[in-house]
Amino acid sequence: MSTQPPIDSDSASATGLDFADLARLGKPGWWRYLVGLASIIFGGVAAILVLGAIASIIAPEALSKLDTGIADWGSADLGVASTVFVLFLGTIIIFLPVTLAVARVVHGRPWRSLITGRQRFGWQFFAISLTATLGLGIAGLGFSYLVAPEGIEIVFHGRAFWVFLPLVLLLIPLQVSAEEVFFRGYLYQMVARMTGSDAVRLLVPAALFAAIHLANPEVKAGGVWAILAFVSIALYLGWLTLRSGGLEMAIGLHLGNNLIAIALVGSSASPRLAPTIFFVNDPIYVVEFFATLAVFALHWLIVRRLLRG
Repeated sequence: MSTQPPIDSDSASATGLDFADLARLGKPGWWRYLVGLASIIFGGVAAILVLGAIASIIAPEALSKLDTGIADWGSADLGVASTVFVLFLGTIIIFLPVTLAVARVVHGRPWRSLITGRQRFGWQFFAISLTATLGLGIAGLGFSYLVAPEGIEIVFHGRAFWVFLPLVLLLIPLQVSAEEVFFRGYLYQMVARMTGSDAVRLLVPAALFAAIHLANPEVKAGGVWAILAFVSIALYLGWLTLRSGGLEMAIGLHLGNNLIAIALVGSSASPRLAPTIFFVNDPIYVVEFFATLAVFALHWLIVRRLLRG
């Protein structure tokens, strides 16, 4: 366990620190991290139960569709569908304010310390990572369509798509931020407080991230290859955090990935929470896994080149 002394919050804000070192800000006792972790879990679950109770009263039809999503966007009730979307993402987004509050109340340090080791949010890191992810995703989709057009179907429903677009652009960044602040922020720094091993700092949050995604329908359809895909995503997001000194690049990649998966390309195994433009009928998960690894390699080459340039 690390025995390094705590760092004064004011001096850290003024000079900038390595992202892992921010675990020593404020009140860094290891027991506080256990209290903080329990507070995040119980606080988030309590908020979800309250949200569910309210939804069961005012939107029972939407609540019943949370597991399956919307089967036919051409005839969907967009009021119910948008409520399903908000409820589903709301159960994740709620952890963002809870985690930030724990940093402030339990550890007595700025909530920004869970996001970046810089003096301010690195918008350049975020923008480059997001742009590279979107570019690679769209290029990959185009390549797949050229090679095997029979496997990709155009399912554009204009009215539903344009109704959902503002919700997607508003809520997906919040959902992504909630996951990154918890897994690559709080958990990463919690592990960093207890060990100096970069491997352990990467593996623990990645394992937990993959574990909570085991309930995703993609895992049921893709088996071990889908699990490996989630593990690789978690490890690469952690790698970006480790190498860049903050969550900006991880948030950018995660956001780009989710925008593509939720608003651009759906599949027979994914939850149909929002209307997409394209639909993959029978995804081949072993191919998708290796394609994911290739995308990460290209992503790293692109962002490293652009940041150096």
